[in-house]
Amino acid sequence: MASLQESTIGGTVLGKGVNNILTNTVFGIGNAYSSGARNTSIGKNSGRAITGNDKVSIGYRAGITALYGHRTIHIGERSGVGNYGGIDTVAIGNFNNYFTSCQSTTIGNEIQTGTCNISNTQIGRVAFRYNTGCSTGIGANAGQAANSAGKQVAIGQAASQFYSSTGNTAIGACANRFGANSGTVQIGFYAYASSYSNNHFVIGKYSFTTAHVNVGWSNLSDCRDKTNVESLTDNLGLNFIRKLNPVSFKFDHRRKYMFKCGFEYGDKDGTLTEQLEHYGFLAQEVKEAAEALSETFDGVSYNAHDDVYGLAAIELIAPIVKALQQINEDLDLIEAQLT
Repeated sequence: MASLQESTIGGTVLGKGVNNILTNTVFGIGNAYSSGARNTSIGKNSGRAITGNDKVSIGYRAGITALYGHRTIHIGERSGVGNYGGIDTVAIGNFNNYFTSCQSTTIGNEIQTGTCNISNTQIGRVAFRYNTGCSTGIGANAGQAANSAGKQVAIGQAASQFYSSTGNTAIGACANRFGANSGTVQIGFYAYASSYSNNHFVIGKYSFTTAHVNVGWSNLSDCRDKTNVESLTDNLGLNFIRKLNPVSFKFDHRRKYMFKCGFEYGDKDGTLTEQLEHYGFLAQEVKEAAEALSETFDGVSYNAHDDVYGLAAIELIAPIVKALQQINEDLDLIEAQLT
């Protein structure tokens, strides 16, 4: 059996079955570098059969077969296994950072990244477990099953947990938890785009009752960004406004009964009716008012996935102004006849 001194080539070796070369430091049984310099391995089979330089592997089988890359840190049982071509990566946790991952930081157990992952920051157990790159996941189960879903930000426990698209930002526990739409921003506990379509901005859970801002919202309205500009028809003025039915109401969300009472979606018994009274319109009635005049009013939307109607109340401003203009014209005619 070779002595410890005989097993050492340019480095410090403690253990047996070691084939250490150049300036590597190895503590453990069965460790063996294929090539590379300035590497450190601590633990049985850590860093075994790796190539590349400036690598640190600490833990049972940490960094094993991590070929070709350099400047990596793998700490934890099987951390960095098969990290082919990994460059500038940090992986801390058991079963963390499998396969290729360049310029990424992953902290937590069972964070496994797929092939060709780059520029990920993943902190928390199974955060963005199968993400393809350029994403930030912080929190247990954040982006857990986000298959092929790069370029995402998920911060909070189970944020974007079962999402499978790109370009989304979810902040808050369970925010944006389900779906496959892209280009969304969803902020708050259980906030999500109910329509499951692209380019939605959502703040707060569906059951929130009040929102406060210190300044008014500014909507982009540059004429250079608009086309097919036409004056509203007379029907979408006073005739339309006359058919609207302003109401007061209290919310009694169907979805709340699913989560809190286990009811089927759409079933409710009134026990979860909110106490705050609101004032506005019923989306279906606004739609019917426009249809009765053979007009289209796209301020009303329908989400077939959740079977829910929506109303963009700001879209009613133009018909109201049109109606006031028509009334003013009538008053001018009356005034002219009286003078």
